[in-house]
Amino acid sequence: MKSKFLLPLVLLGGLTLVGCGNQPAPVGPVVTTTVTISNKTALQAEWHVGDAGRELSLTLDPDGNIMQLIADGDLTTTSSNSNVVGVSGVGLSALGAGTATVTVNYKGATDTVEITVAAKQTAKEKYGVAHEGTAEDPFTNEDALTVAAHADYNSEDYYVRGEVASFYHAPGSRTDGYVSWFLKPAEGKTDKFEIYKCKKADGSALTDADIWVGAIATAHGTFTVYQGQYETSEGSIFVKSEGEPPAPRTTIQSTFAEVLAAGKALPDGGDTYDYHEFTGFVTKKEGKNFFLTATKGEAITDVKTNTFEIYSPADAVAAKLLKDAEVKVKAVVKNYHDQIENGNTLAADDVTVITAGNPWESIKATVTEARALIAAVPAPAVSEFDSSKDKPSLNKNVNNGATYEVTGIVVSKGTWSTKYNNADFFIADAAADQTNTLQVFRYADKTIFDALQIGDTVKVTCTLVAYFTLNKDTSEVTLAAYETSAGPTVVNEGQGGGGGGQQTGVTLTPGTNGSAAVVKVGTAENPAVKVGTGSKAGDMTISGIPATATKVTLHAAAWNGKTAVLTVTATNATADKASVTLTADTGISGNTPFTLAGSEATYVVELNLTNVTGEVSIKLETTDKDNGRFVVWGVTAE
Repeated sequence: MKSKFLLPLVLLGGLTLVGCGNQPAPVGPVVTTTVTISNKTALQAEWHVGDAGRELSLTLDPDGNIMQLIADGDLTTTSSNSNVVGVSGVGLSALGAGTATVTVNYKGATDTVEITVAAKQTAKEKYGVAHEGTAEDPFTNEDALTVAAHADYNSEDYYVRGEVASFYHAPGSRTDGYVSWFLKPAEGKTDKFEIYKCKKADGSALTDADIWVGAIATAHGTFTVYQGQYETSEGSIFVKSEGEPPAPRTTIQSTFAEVLAAGKALPDGGDTYDYHEFTGFVTKKEGKNFFLTATKGEAITDVKTNTFEIYSPADAVAAKLLKDAEVKVKAVVKNYHDQIENGNTLAADDVTVITAGNPWESIKATVTEARALIAAVPAPAVSEFDSSKDKPSLNKNVNNGATYEVTGIVVSKGTWSTKYNNADFFIADAAADQTNTLQVFRYADKTIFDALQIGDTVKVTCTLVAYFTLNKDTSEVTLAAYETSAGPTVVNEGQGGGGGGQQTGVTLTPGTNGSAAVVKVGTAENPAVKVGTGSKAGDMTISGIPATATKVTLHAAAWNGKTAVLTVTATNATADKASVTLTADTGISGNTPFTLAGSEATYVVELNLTNVTGEVSIKLETTDKDNGRFVVWGVTAE
């Protein structure tokens, strides 16, 4: 009998409990938060005070945007001894000898790593050189080359002492007063370290009395590398010269042929020291540069063969250099890559007009017409290239260096180089055209450049240049870029209010150690941004993403042989990826333009956006200066 009533009683009891409210409230699933420092072995490797910084690599669960979590205070990093290991976000610095524990806290979950920092190494210990690079024990030419070949040198200030072999910028050759020189290599050696753009400690310019070929000169500064040349960074400081300065410069009366012969006898970058006074005819104008020949209207097949270049003269001098004018010139003669030119800044009285010339005329062209003229330039023979270079290239001028006035719309801008005081930008006939562009090369007026906006219409007065490259393996010659001559004249005719260089109105802006570039995919040329160098990390920003966008698609490739890991930081939105690991492409190496070797689909990166509160910008950044170089192009938002 009891068994028949057991089930109803149990059910009744259960119903009674629910009705009385005594049942506990339902509990949701427990979310477990974890954080793991995934590169502890690398962080605990030998590390010395002053060595390059390191970076925490974190694995989070649940995943999130690390930079945003740090900004919101949900993820913190601390050091048990900030005098030993400094911590800033995920970046670590070796500040003092000792041991410190770095702790990462992610919403209560923690992980730690113990890091030991050894005492700072001397230059002799670190690089195996003969000298310390101090004021008391400066580097030699060979020491400086050895140290500059390492990736973690650029924050150190070193002293270098050696014999001046030749000048790159001789005293008086630049309006800004900088002087640059090469050191004489040791017996049996050929490579030369360069002291680049040097002045006195008080900012004044060096003169012939301060430094000369043969002087034993000492200077100090940080080290860098540019196109394979190891050198000090711009702004190095002159200390002293030892030895007897040469006699004051004299003026030598010369024929045009004698001037060219004197220049050809010089080493690359060398100058005659003494002035040469000679006459010639103004035959060609290229950008801000003028070329003289021995006779009026003389044909120029190669400017390096039969011309003397007056390089970027001041306005008072340029006003005298009209077409076909006969002029008398007093100048130091310089050999620059086999082009014979003035090695000093010419004053107005250094150029005397004998027979007046005629105003220069410009041929008007659209960007499409300019590109067609460049495309029609015959490809140079393989024998014309300098095959000693890793990636040989050659410029060919359109129509024997005729002057063109090209009208176009600004579609993208590079970053102003404070080292070289110029920048590139691209123009096209249509604001949305990112393929049929003309590269305005090394534009040198910063005021006008800073004021340029995407969509502005500009008139560019220049020589048109076909830039060819040679593949040494296949002997294939390629028209790699459509360019203007360096330093053209630009007139901004007004803002067009356009977008940012992408068809969607998106702008690619180089940041630290970034620059404008071009990525070729098949026959298409895509404006791009390159970030990082062989020794420096950097960043870029994608801006102008509409507030209605839910996804951004971009193309990004790591440098050949590298693996770039980018940190993604979104403003006015949350991106679904905190970091992106890029695939390397063998075509992303050397100098722009880059020709993509792999399929473009391989390099697609998609970022989904949520919590959008306005126009979005996305910063892509890497702190790995050894492996962090990358290139971004082809960005769209939807």
